[in-house]
Amino acid sequence: GVVSALMRRGDLERSPIQWMGILEEELVVPPGVELLFEPAQAGPPVGSAVTIHVAGNDHARRRSIAEEISGYLGRLEGVHNIEIDERPGTPQIDLNLDYEKLALLGLSARDVARTLKGAFHGIPASEIRDLDETTEFRVLLDPGSRDSVDGLLELPVRSRDGSLVRLRDVVQPVETASVSRIYHRNGMRVATVTANFTADAPHTALSMAEQLDRDLLPRYAALTDVEVYQGGEAEETRKTTGDFGGVALMALAGITAIIALMLGSFLEAFFVIAIIPFSFAAVVLTFFLHGRPFSLFAMMGAVGLAGVVVNSSIVMVDSIHRRLSGVRPEDRRKHRADMIDAVVGRLRPILVTSITTLGGVLPMAYGIGGYDVVVAPMSLAIGWGLALSTGVTLFLVPVLYSIASDLRSIPVMDFARNLIGRGAEASPDPIVGGGSLPRSRQP
Repeated sequence: GVVSALMRRGDLERSPIQWMGILEEELVVPPGVELLFEPAQAGPPVGSAVTIHVAGNDHARRRSIAEEISGYLGRLEGVHNIEIDERPGTPQIDLNLDYEKLALLGLSARDVARTLKGAFHGIPASEIRDLDETTEFRVLLDPGSRDSVDGLLELPVRSRDGSLVRLRDVVQPVETASVSRIYHRNGMRVATVTANFTADAPHTALSMAEQLDRDLLPRYAALTDVEVYQGGEAEETRKTTGDFGGVALMALAGITAIIALMLGSFLEAFFVIAIIPFSFAAVVLTFFLHGRPFSLFAMMGAVGLAGVVVNSSIVMVDSIHRRLSGVRPEDRRKHRADMIDAVVGRLRPILVTSITTLGGVLPMAYGIGGYDVVVAPMSLAIGWGLALSTGVTLFLVPVLYSIASDLRSIPVMDFARNLIGRGAEASPDPIVGGGSLPRSRQP
């Protein structure tokens, strides 16, 4: 009821992290009660913003290092909800066996274990069977006798010769601390320290991971009995984005090969894909202006955008190619006029295609009709990336095509001969012995 009242008073557009800060300030809990908040997250990357694993079988050593890491995180700005999953549990009693006495009395560790198991879990004595079910009778200690250590130590253990030996005569009870749960990773006990960020925190999962790699983890690098390493959101993000550059290059190479086969020219294929770096820059600029993190889904949208923005480039290049197919590059005036006509002729189809695509993706990007944390970043990347790159396409492709036409019209062989001739005029004549003559006077 208190939370509902706070939400009715507050703005429903607040993020989960902002609500976490509000609830921490407004909610009053009894002494000894601790509230932990974790923001809901859909899709990868998974885990807390900060996750550090401390692996080691030495309980005291593992626990002390986990406490040190927790204290370090508590001193950082914008870090809260720090938690160690290895919480203290109910104290346990270890019954250390005296093996010499066991051997003298004709007992074994198995005899003691069987007696204790029977005392707590019971020993099957009989059963009653009917048509529907079977009722089993077990013999075990009275609950009151199991509540005290002294009563447990009076438990008799039958030796091999039939005599009864009290449990206290062959064991030494030692009370030790225990944990509520035991976690293992790669065959070792692990204590995991987790934390999240406040709404105004100056960190991201990756930036915090880099800071921890630089400032914290080297302190424990030389330890042989304990291993400290990171996990959670930062590690998952690193795994997911580790091959992102290779995937982007593969997509770029595939697009280039297909377009080159369609147009019959790798040069014109380059004109088409030249817009892709500008589309990536448009996506980065879009997320910067919107103040949103460049997440994994934004990167996926940027890769998908590469296959969308080339449509306008293909339409533009194909139109220019068809219009200039019968024009000689030396005829500069007609060449430029036909290129302008080709660009103007395809202006309307390109704009209509881009505007209809924008109309389809931008409502999803801004949550009109419902917000989705997976679709919204991808739609924002595709929408504004396409809008900004379309404007660049209308100018970039004709400029590149014009530059290529100018380069084709240059007589390369004559240009090379002129360079060779000028080099010969400037060099000494070996026949004259260091002198040089003009080319027209040489024999």
